[in-house]
Amino acid sequence: MEARARLVTTFFILSSIISSLAPAFAYLGNNGIAKPKPQPQPSSYGEPKTSPEEYEFKGDYNVQFNPFGGDSNTIDESSATYNNDAYQAMAKGKEALLRVGYYAHTCPQAEKIVYDIVAKRSQYKADLPAGFVRMFFHDCFISGCDASILLDKTPTGERVEKESPANAASLKGLEVIDEIKAALERKCPQTVSCSDILAFAARDSMVLSGVPHFPVPSGRRDSLSSRESDVNEISLPGPAEPLDNIIAAFVKNGLTVEDMVVLTGAHSIGVAHCPTVAYRPFQPNAAQELDWRLRVDIEHICTPVNAGAVLPFDPVTNYEMDGYFYKTVSDNKALLESDQKMGMDPRTGGYVGQMANDEAGWLRKFGRSFAKMGNIHVITGENGEIRQNCRFVN
Repeated sequence: MEARARLVTTFFILSSIISSLAPAFAYLGNNGIAKPKPQPQPSSYGEPKTSPEEYEFKGDYNVQFNPFGGDSNTIDESSATYNNDAYQAMAKGKEALLRVGYYAHTCPQAEKIVYDIVAKRSQYKADLPAGFVRMFFHDCFISGCDASILLDKTPTGERVEKESPANAASLKGLEVIDEIKAALERKCPQTVSCSDILAFAARDSMVLSGVPHFPVPSGRRDSLSSRESDVNEISLPGPAEPLDNIIAAFVKNGLTVEDMVVLTGAHSIGVAHCPTVAYRPFQPNAAQELDWRLRVDIEHICTPVNAGAVLPFDPVTNYEMDGYFYKTVSDNKALLESDQKMGMDPRTGGYVGQMANDEAGWLRKFGRSFAKMGNIHVITGENGEIRQNCRFVN
């Protein structure tokens, strides 16, 4: 009897300990980091192939893509709908404009090859989709969507973008870009640019995570330079920056405040490293905006001996692009301080509420805002080059 009593007592003690630790792990999934990754959803591209030689293009490139909504061939300023020609005109002064289906004749399997490799690798690397989206965003905002972020070195010998603190330890998927480029070079030598590969890979990552498929205009060429000095708080504002600075970075690149809120929804997937959030419970202004349960999670997980840990942006559906992220922002539970400010500021809070209450509407807008972002300071025509290896200039 005494042994049984001791066993029961031990059970209740252990149960009490586990219960006391539960808040610290409430923000995480069942593996201590995030929920299990769902299998990629079927795509219009069909099942992934195993080699470039197996591809047979079956898509329809005779589609007029209107990234602003609407399907007419006129510009209606009152309803803010634009046709595809209006979108093409955003690449002002370029000899060759971006367009949907740019590789339809020169490399018709290009987008399918990219999709298949991204889909295959994403099954084994749960953080790959978020990594591609982040890499594309950083590439575009630093010096334009020109694949400068992929360069390991340049002829000038300057330190490159990927060596900056904002990129050095956090870029994910570089080896997959190498794999995609190698496959495309075998199929269509010196045809598909690294900047377009990155745009396609980021788009496909979103589609695999739940965003309805959307066209991405292509025809970018690759930069010949990359400078670490271009990576700064102006080009890439950090999560602790004032919201004014973050808005300014988007507006400077031709995007609207609504585009900023829409694109920030990419935080529906992915994680934040402890150094980007560990200060929040201890910084007075940031702490006031912090939900107490999230504060407990940060304090328990982001300890000095566990500085390399991560927290998911969306603790419930961490591998799905859905509206839950906006609900966390609306409920004052955003992981990043910048995201929380976005929910509280009158310039952006209304958009956050719209996205939280209309997931389907947000997903439609996401593709359009993504396409606009992909047009930032692009290189086209005879400028730049088509790299043979994305890590080096030719």
